[in-house]
Amino acid sequence: MGVEFLVHAVDSGKAGSAEKGNLCQAMFNSGHVWGTRERLPWYIQVHVTNAVAADILPYAVEWTNSLDVIDEGATLLLRAQLLTKPNWVRLDSQKRTKIRNFLSSNGYDIDSIELVSNVGIRVPALHTVQELESLINDTFTHRHEHRRYYVNHTVINNQIALNNDRVEITLNQFTNNIIDRLD
Repeated sequence: MGVEFLVHAVDSGKAGSAEKGNLCQAMFNSGHVWGTRERLPWYIQVHVTNAVAADILPYAVEWTNSLDVIDEGATLLLRAQLLTKPNWVRLDSQKRTKIRNFLSSNGYDIDSIELVSNVGIRVPALHTVQELESLINDTFTHRHEHRRYYVNHTVINNQIALNNDRVEITLNQFTNNIIDRLD
């Protein structure tokens, strides 16, 4: 049992590319044969002995903001939701104003668009939930230039100092060394 994956040991130096500590999304069962470039100085191979890919994948996803549309009957509520942290909901006034202007230019009467403080925008149900989600998210979904989670740089630096490109750890050790950019 166990899962293996790579962690970036260095920054790529390009905007929007891999940063030190980012997990690669490719995951394999224990015993995977790694290529010659899949080691230091570019990567550290991590083997989590008591985990499966489903335990690790949430830490490797892209950091994405999108908008949800909630059906309230006669109205629809658009609210911001961070895909990787579903309970974190916030839509600042600048973004609400941009969305309001966008909706106004797409057939909504400007007076019918209600700005709901820090939460979102309420509009008449002129579209289905799916139609409005598609219209809004085609324009306003935002993918950040980095992943949300990364492995503690101290751990990576220690492995580099030891010239150790393979680490075997438990799931508990792994989660204790993950840094959340929202904390």
